[in-house]
Amino acid sequence: MKRIAVVFIIGTLSLFAFDGAKSYKNCVMCHGKDAQKTAMKGAFKLSSSNQVELTGKLNGIVNGTSEIPKNFFNLHQAKFKLAGITTDNSNMMAEYILGLK
Repeated sequence: MKRIAVVFIIGTLSLFAFDGAKSYKNCVMCHGKDAQKTAMKGAFKLSSSNQVELTGKLNGIVNGTSEIPKNFFNLHQAKFKLAGITTDNSNMMAEYILGLK
């Protein structure tokens, strides 16, 4: 019985695990499949960053402190909600994006 409970708990936790590939699908149109593309001239290229900087930028969008133009900010916040990106998993998202290089 204990074994079944442990398997159930582990299986349930894996259902809620963050999936960077699935989340990044919301970003591909503007940032490209390898994060090398920019949505607008002079915009931040995701792949040209490091883990700390990119996590900070992702957190800025999540918590409303980002300095990107308002129209792009609103779009990013909506896509982040759809993708399930939060300050709790933004580090994993940054790690996934940087791994696309």
